Amino acid sequence: MAIEEVQSHLKRKNKILFSRDSDVLDNLTTLIEMADRKVAVLWALDIATGIVLELDGKYPEIKLFEQSLNLAYLWMQGMVKMPAVKKAILKLHGLAKFFEQDPVTMPDGLKIRALAHGLSSIHSKKHAIGMPLYYLSALVQLDKEGYELPVRKEIKKYQETLEYYIRNEAKFNVHWAGFLENS
Repeated sequence: MAIEEVQSHLKRKNKILFSRDSDVLDNLTTLIEMADRKVAVLWALDIATGIVLELDGKYPEIKLFEQSLNLAYLWMQGMVKMPAVKKAILKLHGLAKFFEQDPVTMPDGLKIRALAHGLSSIHSKKHAIGMPLYYLSALVQLDKEGYELPVRKEIKKYQETLEYYIRNEAKFNVHWAGFLENS
């Protein structure tokens, strides 16, 4: 059974095929909203790391993915200021736009946008949901007929990973930037 919302968005030729209000994302959205900001950051950076590994494997010549992730970790720890990370995130969005112009590379462009949103979650927890919206859209674009199982597996992975961070928050020994430590 196809996800009705996705089918509707595909017919309209939308790039983003999910929304914050997507029924299939209800549980994940609720978990993100109830999670402590620091938990959401750890979750987003964990998922972002997987995206970086995937993109690095396909485009090893593009160093921006790993550099951006490293900057985000440094920002999380208060070791760099926001302008440096913001510049990297904006470069990711620019690169995503380039990839999205070609139907063959559009899914990778969506994954790059997912990465940018994941890294932006340090600044605002509201960005965290953008990561799955773009990444799941990329999965659909890769297989418009057989996307449902991979999408549902990915959503389950997101939920299980976030639940892990929620359950184990006290166990993580992280040096937080002041703006996160007191949030």
